[in-house]
Amino acid sequence: MNKLQAPCLLSYKGVELATLYNMKRIQLYLMLSLSICGFSQEVNSRVQQIRQMYAEANTQFEANRDRCDVVTEPYVEDLGNGPYETTHSFRYCLLEQGYGVIEANYAYYEGEAKSVFYLKDGRLFFVFVYSASESCEREERFYFSTTEQSIRYLLRSNECIGENAMGSNREVAERGKRVESLMQEYRKIRPYFFSD
Repeated sequence: MNKLQAPCLLSYKGVELATLYNMKRIQLYLMLSLSICGFSQEVNSRVQQIRQMYAEANTQFEANRDRCDVVTEPYVEDLGNGPYETTHSFRYCLLEQGYGVIEANYAYYEGEAKSVFYLKDGRLFFVFVYSASESCEREERFYFSTTEQSIRYLLRSNECIGENAMGSNREVAERGKRVESLMQEYRKIRPYFFSD
């Protein structure tokens, strides 16, 4: 093969194969980027929708909380030197426009926790969790798709330094185990108010 034939092997219709290869890579990169951006825009759009829904549901919930159904459950915590007896309470409000709110309040010897589940037409769309014990304080926010799949998890805490104010929300990428734990709690509470 002479030097004049070599360029012919590296080109096709006057375009170098390396250039074609790079163009295909760029095209693939752009397609992936656009689909990721599209997913991100869908998530951001859904989060904005959830914030509106939350505002509507929470306003109604606060105005009607005295008319909600309430269930209590005794709870005994073994402290090693004797039991600590308390009560956990669960409140459900069926609201206008298809909204519903389930609030679970837990009292412990050295802390408290509250989980508030927001529903629209019987489907979970948002959960707010607050917990505090000794010097630790944290808030968690869970956003769900229309098919009740977790799409965003935000966390803020005082990093267990009592005099610290809670920081700003940060998105948690790894949410699988925490969301599963939350869904177990939801499945445990839901039968108090729904017969499905």
